Amino acid sequence: MNEKIRNKENRNLTGTEMMRRVRSITTEEDRMVGRDCYGSVDSALDSSASNNHSAGATMYSTFYQIIDHHESLREYVENILQKHKGSAIGIEFGGLGINLFKSFTPGFFKQSIGVSLSDYRTEDGSLAGTSYKKYKDNREHNIIIGNLFKREVYNEIKMLIGDQKVDFIIERMLVGLQNVPRNFLVVMTILQKWYEMLNEEGIMLIEVPIFTNRVTDQWVKFLKSKHGKVLEVAFDPFRGALKIHKLRGAPRQLPKFNLKIAREMQELKSGDKGVITLGKKSK
Repeated sequence: MNEKIRNKENRNLTGTEMMRRVRSITTEEDRMVGRDCYGSVDSALDSSASNNHSAGATMYSTFYQIIDHHESLREYVENILQKHKGSAIGIEFGGLGINLFKSFTPGFFKQSIGVSLSDYRTEDGSLAGTSYKKYKDNREHNIIIGNLFKREVYNEIKMLIGDQKVDFIIERMLVGLQNVPRNFLVVMTILQKWYEMLNEEGIMLIEVPIFTNRVTDQWVKFLKSKHGKVLEVAFDPFRGALKIHKLRGAPRQLPKFNLKIAREMQELKSGDKGVITLGKKSK
């Protein structure tokens, strides 16, 4: 099917119909892609902790513009979650999370989870030549192999953490984001699910697909103006990097962006002179 026709068809689907379609798009071939690209599929947090990985492969290289000028993503996250040191729970969606959580101070996280579409470790359980067991740092690290759009993944997370909330959520899928259908509803559905899992004072660092940039930028401005006292948000459209820090008194659910406006913005071409603002379109 022509991509333009498929995208138009996707926009006409309801949120429920779209999620059903998303859950069925993954093939075994998709799971095999990137098996040898360790710098992308199991990135370290900061360049100083990246071992043989290039600095550009680190999480810091994606999120540094939205972490208040900190020179270390580890220090930034640990400063925010300092009250939860030793009891914090963290999840990486879209990655194994081994190198990432190894980069934090040993013992800072009580439990960590990596959710990956495929298990990129070698048959002996190692990744890039290092034993997985050496990464445990006196904490529990679990890996869930599955599609983050599927309900089964969240059931497994629930089994691991019980009724506890998550203090830190991070996702940086790079090229993998191309598999996300071009529909802002899909992205918002996942963000909403992750936000509801997040503990009060917890933080999410998320890479959003480039096609959502116009909508996400306006949505972040809306959140700042209406909920700035209880939600600390920042967005770097060049890298698609989004930060949501859930402060005390934050709403239980993410405030929704006007769907009609979102659809209008998605249909604008890059050369259009029209500027979308909340509630109206001006030229």
